[in-house]
Amino acid sequence: MINTLGLEFCDEGFLAAARVGEQERLVPLEVDGPSSPGFVYFNGSDYLAGREAENLSRIHPRIVTDTCWDQLSLRSSIISTGGKNPLFSELAFHHLKHLWSRLNGSGLPAEKVVFALPGHYIAIEDDEEELEIGLILSMARDLKIPLAGIVDMASASIIPYLPSIDARPFTALHLDIHQYNIVVTVISVSEEIERKHIVRFSELGYAHILSELMPKLANRFLSQTAFDVTHDGKTEQAFYNQIRRLIDELRYAPECSLELGGLKRPRQMVVTHDSLARDLDTVNDSIVQVVSKASSFVGDGPWSLFLSDRASRVPGLSNKLEGWKDCQIIHLDIASAAKGCATFAVDAPRVESLDQTPVITQIPIDESVFVTPNSKREGNALPADVASDSKESRPKAQPNPTHIVFEGISIPLVGDHFIIGTEIDNDQSGLRISSDNKAIAKQHCHIYFTREGLKFETEYTDTTRLNKLPVANTQYLATGDSITLGNKEQLVELLLIHNPS
Repeated sequence: MINTLGLEFCDEGFLAAARVGEQERLVPLEVDGPSSPGFVYFNGSDYLAGREAENLSRIHPRIVTDTCWDQLSLRSSIISTGGKNPLFSELAFHHLKHLWSRLNGSGLPAEKVVFALPGHYIAIEDDEEELEIGLILSMARDLKIPLAGIVDMASASIIPYLPSIDARPFTALHLDIHQYNIVVTVISVSEEIERKHIVRFSELGYAHILSELMPKLANRFLSQTAFDVTHDGKTEQAFYNQIRRLIDELRYAPECSLELGGLKRPRQMVVTHDSLARDLDTVNDSIVQVVSKASSFVGDGPWSLFLSDRASRVPGLSNKLEGWKDCQIIHLDIASAAKGCATFAVDAPRVESLDQTPVITQIPIDESVFVTPNSKREGNALPADVASDSKESRPKAQPNPTHIVFEGISIPLVGDHFIIGTEIDNDQSGLRISSDNKAIAKQHCHIYFTREGLKFETEYTDTTRLNKLPVANTQYLATGDSITLGNKEQLVELLLIHNPS
């Protein structure tokens, strides 16, 4: 079976998925998580990209940029160091190089790759967009990426949802949020998935969301703790990283603690989902207006509003949209476009020359690979990217995880029995977590190395999540899975990776 890979281009966080056998699996692009933001650092000689560059963005703002993908072109960037202004395309190349290096080391090497590009990249009636595609193809050629096609990202994100669609035709309105853009796409779904219209608003995005939250939360933190988070770059960077974490965690919890280390003691502030939603009230109203404008292109007939995982994460936005119009809202899974492209690549031939790479906005859906029966989702539930007990349902060729990542440290999974908890004997293999975390038991969960794979068991299902979803009594682990332990006050995030070295 040929492994195929989909790569989702979004400067808020690039995502990748591989299809092995009949399943798509998320492939982590960073050591600490699945997504890689479009940040690049250049100090005159060395490049850093992705999460590592983002973690320097507040410390060295003049030599870190998050605009290279939004401004992809042959123009000089705003970075100026050592008398050199690298081109936007040069910075973007180093980010893609970083991603391709991570993918090659993931243990899921791909023989065919399909890129999912934002709709405004491939509105090819515009010369600017033609240049963007040409630059991306040149990068793929230099990096020797075995490209099989370029697909409209919003259209590709519908592919994983097809098995749960009972009736066609219908219209999908797809909302996605990038770093500096909101993109709403009108998609017709019948015998093919066809992009009809794009509405792009370039004055809103995750950068604007964070700019809205930073001063409000900083002022509240100062008033509650007498600690100024803006007094130096490192503290401001730590505060920025905490807000990014809050946005992710408050999607699943009503409140979360924001904590920074002071000179004498740590400073804490409880932040609720509702308070962040109120902080973003004006921003969310503006996003709803963009969606409303795009809805004028829908026409007659049934339609649903599809939210990318990035859009679903914005505090308060889903509630605003639910109150805006009586329509069904579908929350797409993380990396749905990457997974859709990995599926599409199964039957897509690899191109002999990248100049012949097809750019696709109409996807036929009569191929059997698109309608492989999956467990059907009900209502608006998030689709579960979780393996079942049955070994037949697992991808046969996928390598097992070899390491578990905790606080940026990669720990080998060794022995026949690996334990995660606060008390582990010296002769036992496992990961010891601080006993200060009262929500984690002495031997909280167990990983057994069996012929079928890595079997995961826990008695503490109320404080354990696998891929952000409740844990069954016994499940099997795969590369890319995430384990969350603890409660909303003290969460521990673990990531399973495959590293053959």
